[in-house]
Amino acid sequence: MAINLQAHKAVASSSRWVAFKLCLIPLAPVPFTILIVTLNFKQYFAWNVKQHSREATNELLNVFQIVSAAYSTLIVASTAAIALHRLRYELLEGDGIPLGCILTGYQLNNVKPLATKEFWAGLLKSWPGKTRRGHISFVVFILWGLVTVNIGPPMAGIAIIPKIGWWGVAEAKILKQSDKEGRTAIDRLFISNSTELWPNHLTADLIPDESCTISNATLNETCPAGGYPAISEAMPNWNPLMSESWNITSFNDYASRNLESFAWGPSVAVVFSLGQVLARSLANYYSWTNVNWKVAMKRKNTGDILMPYVVVDCNFSPGDTSMIGIPYYDIVREEDNPRKWVSNQSYFLSNDAHTSNPVQFTWVDLEQPYASLPSLGTTFRLNQNVTFKDGALDNPVFACSVVAFWTSVVPSMEPLEGTAVTPTPLDSDAMTITIDSGWARALNIPLSDSNLTTIESIINDLAYKVREDATSIDTFNTQAASAIGLMVTDGISRLGWNERFVYTTHDSTDTLTIVTNNGTYLDETSSDYINPDWIELEIEVFQTGYSYSVRTVTVRIAIAVLLLHSLVAVIHTIVLCFARRPWTSQSWGTVGELVLLALNSRLDRENSANANTGAETQTWNQPLRVREVGEGHLEILVGAIPGDSERGTVVSYEKVQPGKAYGGGAPRETS
Repeated sequence: MAINLQAHKAVASSSRWVAFKLCLIPLAPVPFTILIVTLNFKQYFAWNVKQHSREATNELLNVFQIVSAAYSTLIVASTAAIALHRLRYELLEGDGIPLGCILTGYQLNNVKPLATKEFWAGLLKSWPGKTRRGHISFVVFILWGLVTVNIGPPMAGIAIIPKIGWWGVAEAKILKQSDKEGRTAIDRLFISNSTELWPNHLTADLIPDESCTISNATLNETCPAGGYPAISEAMPNWNPLMSESWNITSFNDYASRNLESFAWGPSVAVVFSLGQVLARSLANYYSWTNVNWKVAMKRKNTGDILMPYVVVDCNFSPGDTSMIGIPYYDIVREEDNPRKWVSNQSYFLSNDAHTSNPVQFTWVDLEQPYASLPSLGTTFRLNQNVTFKDGALDNPVFACSVVAFWTSVVPSMEPLEGTAVTPTPLDSDAMTITIDSGWARALNIPLSDSNLTTIESIINDLAYKVREDATSIDTFNTQAASAIGLMVTDGISRLGWNERFVYTTHDSTDTLTIVTNNGTYLDETSSDYINPDWIELEIEVFQTGYSYSVRTVTVRIAIAVLLLHSLVAVIHTIVLCFARRPWTSQSWGTVGELVLLALNSRLDRENSANANTGAETQTWNQPLRVREVGEGHLEILVGAIPGDSERGTVVSYEKVQPGKAYGGGAPRETS
């Protein structure tokens, strides 16, 4: 077979200009990487889905896919160019390339060799003539090349294609939108609270007035029992959503908030709801903004906005003892607390005296040696024979513990949810609320059309459902806990009901505008009346659409991969172009060219005698080099460079000289 070799040709160059030209491909993706990283860190908003049709949005996403593919091609080409330079340098100038790594080095996108022992034998063990530092450098380089070429394209797509979601709107854009729609831009926002909105101790002094302790209080929204009509209608008449959970929407003053309860294991209910004054304040602001935007409310400067959540644990107490054990479920540890409180049955009158009342309910003050423990309990008795799924009970007695907390939240409203204000919990420590029975009595008030109180009436309806549905004792415990928790939570959320929402505007910072509960204008006064104890709020505005950001882990990983590539490309360029003696080569860019060179090289039959039927692991660790053998003739050498002689003439092995021409002569014949 005739092998036609090229005429004399320089295979290496020391030209700085050539080095600059060869660095263009490695540097090609770097400007685009800088742009992509900047867009993500700046959280550049690409487009609003409300302003584009679905077809237009799909077309835009298709364009980004094409751009991502083009950018990925640049990343792969750049990495391949850097890898080829390193491989050529190791072949011609360095200590060679392990025989087991030669294929992977030239084909970084081919991951099949990674599953072969030849690759790892050649990579992990230092080969003859290679220093430990040089070996580690080569291993890291090969692994970087493999990772970048194979996961670089999907990482590029992750970083380039914007993500859909709610994204923050800059204040300048909000002001511009306000001017465009002829609305006044709000500057500062307050709740002009005369009392503390989030007290850590609820006493009788926090009841608005004595009218909140009589039957008509259920019709007064400002009273703790103002939510009774909605709760009493929902509990016995609606089936729970799932797992004994309820979601009751309270709509007042053109703002709606959810009162939610869900079961936390047998006999335990957790209930939460945002304060009405906060829901109303956000709803007022929302009604003045662009309806396509989402708004979120935070407390300005210090502290968070707080929301009550209440944990109630109820259990059946055997009626054969004068003392009633009150349970307590520790929601932090998710276990029943061994500490028990007791209540004397003398809280209840005899059955004979109250045969006309089917339920008797009372609050119990609990000793609270630690702040995390409940301060309020309840006991109630069903003065009737009740047949549970577990069996029939005569005049059963139940006891419950009530523990309440303030937890940090961010209330928000968005177009899809209408007037509903949704609280998003924050990861922060909760603060225990101490509740006195003096405040709780405003929740359990007498009804005008019944001998029962508010909570007794709800429990009586639940007991009636037991007879209808054959409910288990655990299910009844959970339902009773939910009823008590809903009343307590709703009562707490009504604190500060009549506190006003006030604001100043960008056009008139010295004028304080006072708003009614339904969001309309009430009065104006000087901003000098702003009280430092008022709660100052700030509003964050969001728009839905496609934007860049670094909020997700995958985007951060993608940016790290792309930045690492750019760093390697820049270092490669600096080393290549600004070295004292530049070195470049454009020869042997493929494995095929190396094969042709190998066919034109002498075979060391003594060292390769065992290769006819395969090779041992240590063979793949031998370095592959290209050296000058005789004047102008290049050959591939495998293993250590021998001190050889041919026909009495000593054979010299020299490194390739930049600028020197090699090759030429008549074709060699091989059989």
